[in-house]
Amino acid sequence: MIDENVWAVTGAGRAAFAEADAPAVRSKLQAKLIAEKRPLNLKNADDQSVVGLLAVREACRRQTSNQDMSEWGVIAAPRTPGRSTITSALERYRTEGAWGISPHVVPHCSLHSLAGLLSVALDIRGPNLGVGGLAGCEGEAWLVSSAWLNEGMVPGLWVVMTGWDGATCKGIALAMQSGIASAIHSIAFCSPSRAVNVMAPAFSLEAMDRVLALGDGVPLRSPWSLPGGATLEWRTRRVAEGRAAA
Repeated sequence: MIDENVWAVTGAGRAAFAEADAPAVRSKLQAKLIAEKRPLNLKNADDQSVVGLLAVREACRRQTSNQDMSEWGVIAAPRTPGRSTITSALERYRTEGAWGISPHVVPHCSLHSLAGLLSVALDIRGPNLGVGGLAGCEGEAWLVSSAWLNEGMVPGLWVVMTGWDGATCKGIALAMQSGIASAIHSIAFCSPSRAVNVMAPAFSLEAMDRVLALGDGVPLRSPWSLPGGATLEWRTRRVAEGRAAA
């Protein structure tokens, strides 16, 4: 028998918007944050941070239980975050020098910006970390997730992945915990030394987005390979079975 670590997915969300719609989406979300009296300004946030926050808000709306997440962790895997902003900043630096660079570039366009923004948005005091950073590196988020959850570093964890797919900015968000047998969705992780030797496709943001699009009503086992030889499997039980277990 293959030993594996299984984590319950207690909330899942996805979001997307076209490049042309980004300003309107940002403005609408900012208005909602103001109405909710959340001290979060999105003016200088990268578009991937905006779509990541939208995905998290959708996952919160769909969460199966209300719980204190203040000590949870956040792992975010954006793909080339802030690339266009940094490119423009470098061009200005060439012509205007250091005074032409906005001080907001570093805090809002780095690998860790998304994780930090989500921690503030969710009032989370646990660790937050940006991983990956390039297309094809999203799977690295699961290697860190395994360490944090299996070592008991956090009681729960947000895993958020974002990236551009052509002219569309996409984001997915998963809330995960250990020891919840009644969850309809779960993630099974096998370390490299215990992974099943199968030709599973590589994990990607798009692959997870397609699975989440199926919803709760489709029983599913979808395996993926991860960096270093580990494997990951998304599992969805029948809705009736999940309710019976609860």
